[in-house]
Amino acid sequence: MLIKVAKGFNMENNSFFIEGKCIPVNLSYVENIMGLPIFGEKIEVRRDGPISNDLLHAYETLGENCVTFKSLETSILSSKVPDDHFKWQFVLFTIGRLLAPATYYHVNAMYLALVEDVEKISKYNWGEFTMRHLLDCISTLKDHVNL
Repeated sequence: MLIKVAKGFNMENNSFFIEGKCIPVNLSYVENIMGLPIFGEKIEVRRDGPISNDLLHAYETLGENCVTFKSLETSILSSKVPDDHFKWQFVLFTIGRLLAPATYYHVNAMYLALVEDVEKISKYNWGEFTMRHLLDCISTLKDHVNL
């Protein structure tokens, strides 16, 4: 089914062609469906971005390139106060499970830099980030399957 949906996606105008109808994907739809802000600072995910040792070592990591959902979930559920560590964990979990999900059992550590400054988290354009992730995944699938 995913291949059929991806096959019907037009990369030029960001729209799905489903059941004979053209359905555009735009930021206002992301805002309405996901309830995410579509304004704010553009999120630039850098795979080589600097991450403080405090943040990097605050979590169970595998080869310094991922944080497991299990470690995040355990820590979130056992947290007693909404401190910065709780906020980091919650946002990382949300990124990995909802905003930029993957088929892995972890969140890529490239997202750690997004949560390091807790004050900036609410200033990011999470709607655009989520839409861009979706479009990148569709493009990758189309390229991989030669659609």
